[in-house]
Order: sequence, then structure tokens, then C-alpha cells
Amino acid sequence: MKLIALPFVLACLVDTSNAEIGTPQVSIGLSNGSHGKLGGLEPKVNWKATGESGGFDFEGGIDMTVQDVDSMPYSLWGKIKRSIVGGFDLSARAEAQAQSLDQVGLDVRLDGDTTSLQVLCSAAPDDFAVNKVNAKKSFSIFGGKFSVNPRFSFDGSVISSTDTTIAYDLDKTSIVADTSTSSSQKLTVERQVGDDWVVRPSITTDKRFSLDIAKSLDSTGKVTTTITPNECINLKWQDGPWTANINAPMSGFSFDEGVDVGIKRKVDIL
Repeated sequence: MKLIALPFVLACLVDTSNAEIGTPQVSIGLSNGSHGKLGGLEPKVNWKATGESGGFDFEGGIDMTVQDVDSMPYSLWGKIKRSIVGGFDLSARAEAQAQSLDQVGLDVRLDGDTTSLQVLCSAAPDDFAVNKVNAKKSFSIFGGKFSVNPRFSFDGSVISSTDTTIAYDLDKTSIVADTSTSSSQKLTVERQVGDDWVVRPSITTDKRFSLDIAKSLDSTGKVTTTITPNECINLKWQDGPWTANINAPMSGFSFDEGVDVGIKRKVDIL
């Protein structure tokens, strides 16, 4: 399987006859505390190339995270896509991790305007398994859009768990119900207020409540505050290439020790 799968993963990297080679994108994260020999720094490098040939669109790339001066785990990936009859796009993506290049993850998708199907598989030299199957169907009803998204997880040839998301969108309001055979059920209501604010409360069947409040700052900026009582308050601030995350644990109305702060910036090089 290794001899078959890896050329597919690398297809976009070696076929440069009609490819567009992108510049590497670097994102440097900074977290409080000490992590390995780089302290709180965690540079990430993402690079990809795209191309087209014979009606097929190709992509391929390398994703790398520098966790230590002598440890730079990376993954290689490749994707092929083609439009087929009925207005559908058929695509397949393969990814292999550096530490186990003979084990490949496969993501096969069929995407249309109102219908989609995704199959996640894993392949090894002596094994092939279907891990998850996701489907989605949406249609217009009562002036809004109704969608159903069942998801199935497999353990061998047996379905181990089933999750379903049912959503209804109308104007600036959406209602989403998540059901699962392995965890609690969740109901989320989202409402856009004005041009810049979005309020999103949610509650689960085990009485866990959370509230998201998002504020758009400009065309590239947004601040999202997530409040989960008796757990934490999380603040995410996005401003162009910069992203800052602050997570503060809390008990009742009091904050606990151990506030986590992370700052990341994307940088284009070359």
C-alpha cells in the first residue's frame, strides 16, 4: 500500500508542468509557560502547489510544526478534484505523517449544491478501514433552509456511534440541534444583531450552558468571547494575520489560577 499511496500524496509536488507554486506561509505561535527547547514559541510552516491537467484540479503540500530544535514533525498531502455529472465535484485527499509514511489517511468527498457525502478511511500495508461516513442534505422550506447531517463512526465493520445535526436557518437566525449516541445532546440558537454582532447561546441535555458573543471589528478583525459557567471564559481576538487566545478557568463567579495566553501571527516569506 505504501508504494501506491505515497505517489498519490506527492503527485502535486512532482508534476510542475502546469502547476502554480505557492510561497510558504509561516505562522509563529507564542504561549505562556515553557514547551521544549523553544520555550513558548511554536513555528508552523505550510506550503502548497496547485495545478490543472485533463479536467482535474491538483493540490499538494507540506505542513510542518517545529516543536523542538531537533524535532520537526511534518505531513505530506495531496488532493485531486474533478467536476462530474449532475453538478457534483468528486475529490480525494491523501495525507501521510512523517513518522509513519506507510499509513495514509484518505478523505473522499462528493459535493453538490444541496447534497454532500464524505468518507474517511485509513490505509496501511496490510489493512484498509472505513473510519467515518458523513452525509448532508439541505432544502428550502417555510422561507428558510433546512438541513440534515448524519455522521457514522465505524469500529471495523460495525457502526460504533451515530451523530446527527439538524439545522434550520431563516433570515438572521439559525437553530441547530446536535444528537449523539455517545454523548449528550445539544441545542444552539444563533442570532445576528445588527451588522457587527452575533449572539450564540447553547445548552446540552446534561445541563451545560455556554454563550458565544462575537463582534466584528472591521473587514479583517473579530473578537469572540465564550462563557462557560463553572468552567472557563475564552477570548479570541483575530486581527488580520494576528490571533490571540486567552483562556481563564473559573469556578462559579471566581477565576482560578492557570490562565493560558497564546499569540500567533501568519507570515508570508520568499
